[in-house]
Amino acid sequence: MKREKEELSLDRYLKCVADEITNVSSNKASDNIIKFYEENKKICDTAYRRYEYFTQNINEFVRIPERVSEDTFLRNLKNKKVLVLTSNPIEHALFDYWLSDFAQCSLQSFTVGNQTYIIYNYTSNSEFQSEVSIIHVKAERIGSNAARRALDHAFDLFIPDSVIALGVCYGFDYNKFKVGNVIVSDSVTSYNVNFRDTAEDEVPYELDTQCEVQPSHAFLERIKQLLREMNIRNLLSDTNAPIFTYTYSGKVISIDSVVSEVRLKSCLLEGYKRNNKKPLGGEMEGGGILQTRACMDEDFTHWVIMKSICDWGEMKNGICIDDPEKNELIKHSIQAYAMSNSCSVFNSVKDYLYEV
Repeated sequence: MKREKEELSLDRYLKCVADEITNVSSNKASDNIIKFYEENKKICDTAYRRYEYFTQNINEFVRIPERVSEDTFLRNLKNKKVLVLTSNPIEHALFDYWLSDFAQCSLQSFTVGNQTYIIYNYTSNSEFQSEVSIIHVKAERIGSNAARRALDHAFDLFIPDSVIALGVCYGFDYNKFKVGNVIVSDSVTSYNVNFRDTAEDEVPYELDTQCEVQPSHAFLERIKQLLREMNIRNLLSDTNAPIFTYTYSGKVISIDSVVSEVRLKSCLLEGYKRNNKKPLGGEMEGGGILQTRACMDEDFTHWVIMKSICDWGEMKNGICIDDPEKNELIKHSIQAYAMSNSCSVFNSVKDYLYEV
């Protein structure tokens, strides 16, 4: 009996230690976000103001959608087609803002069935002088199911030369990487997260691996080679005082759940203990790409996830616990800044995404 009590006390002690380590980790994650925002407040606020301005003046950037038939829509597309998927309002707005700036005009908008597409057609400056369509499709909400539906609808209309999931993600290692770093996916592992009954106070997470898939090696290597050869300036930074965007390639985790809790984040990393290479970041739409009919049935491999770190998968709503309004401002401003980095990287490689 005494031995059982001693073991029970030891278990409780170890649990308290683990909880304390978790709290310290979470505090460091929130401190990292606050410090980054304070040191980069000007460009973060600039990015967020762009988002706000866009939402209030959307038709300066995108024309009112025109409902058209499939044939009419297809006649508006050029020979080379790059399909860009975004999944939350800040991603939607910052990409359309950048694309309108690039076009120097408001963008065409067409509704086919129940899906709206934003299109910009241009002639590339490459030696081939290709006629290109950048086609922006917006998932109606975050998550793999919405991403799959949006992409399936697009693939039913046309076959793009490439699919780019552009946006923001969470990172795993705030000691090695920084907010704003852009991750290009070498591979994507899609998980389901399960919960099991337990006698303990805390419900443990368990992972169920759905699949692990890599995009086309040749397609990915062309993008990575280009990124290695250039300094990419954030498009919102002053040319006289540039802020550069740094890119990394590696594993990306995709689960259909918001990750903002250190135990879940730790559970995701546990799945890679057998590997020397940890995932660089996580997001929610990759599983939807892998589940599209094109990827599953036709083996479409010219896709890539290109997303910028905006948080560390924990304490998203605990940045400023005593000030919810400031918490939301910092969270959204950093998301907007991160998305501006993703757009900057896309801008630098856009003419290498369709010669597949």
